[in-house]
Amino acid sequence: MPNKLTSILPSAVLAALLLVLPFRAGAEAYISATYGSGPDEYSSSALSADAALPGMPLRLNLYLFKSGAAQSADVKQSVLGMDWDVSELITAGYKHNALDDGTVTVSGDEGKLSAALNQLWQSELRTRFDIGYTASIYQSSNTGNKELAQDKIGAGLRQGITPSLTLYAGHDEYTYDKNPKNIAYLLIKRTRNNSNVAYTLLGFPDHTNLFGISWQATDALTLDISSSKTVSVLDQLQQSKRLGVDYQLTDQLNLSAAVSKSTSTLVKTALGFTLLPATDDIYTEFSLGWAF
Repeated sequence: MPNKLTSILPSAVLAALLLVLPFRAGAEAYISATYGSGPDEYSSSALSADAALPGMPLRLNLYLFKSGAAQSADVKQSVLGMDWDVSELITAGYKHNALDDGTVTVSGDEGKLSAALNQLWQSELRTRFDIGYTASIYQSSNTGNKELAQDKIGAGLRQGITPSLTLYAGHDEYTYDKNPKNIAYLLIKRTRNNSNVAYTLLGFPDHTNLFGISWQATDALTLDISSSKTVSVLDQLQQSKRLGVDYQLTDQLNLSAAVSKSTSTLVKTALGFTLLPATDDIYTEFSLGWAF
């Protein structure tokens, strides 16, 4: 019981602060709501919030996600975190992630460092390097509540090519404390694959690569194109190509939309039976954000 309380307390404190801060004088905050849709009556909703601590180099952030589809249990995810501007060069971050798809629960803690490297050579074109480590625990009643520990090491780079054009890339590598294939065969019952990180985790990933380009066409309009590729511990290839558009309606309001084409390959058991069929689906998302 003490261990459970210890894990819940930091998240509860962060959530409480996020609710209070936007109403404090001088606080800077941003909140956005997202609705998504896809095949098989798939729908998703997400809420994200970000707030600065007045007079301090700290920001708190919250992300809540829920999705559902025909003949499948809801997927629920919550992420609470904090970012600390250590200096003009370094930012440190922490996040706690909780995920539940009705069969599997995943709980994880992430630490991250970001470096604005262009500060070193005084360039106006931004160069940012990120590195992070995440420790997660998978658990399910279908496996007698036996735990599977996962470690993730990730790195990313964003490079400004011109004042309006930015290239970015990332790589995540996953390891497990025991062979995850037998557990994955028991637990993976979903056939859905999209670019949301919740579904990547539920697919028992081995490694992920991401490449993208962002273009600020005007002061108000930004276009983003990205491609991600994940290989699971069952050697399933999951790919997602995404086109996003963001438009700043006013100084406070912005509207964004995205369409993703997601595919995954067939997975068979050792006896040749189909465990997961191949997929080829289109997903859409619409978001409204408010800065105050």
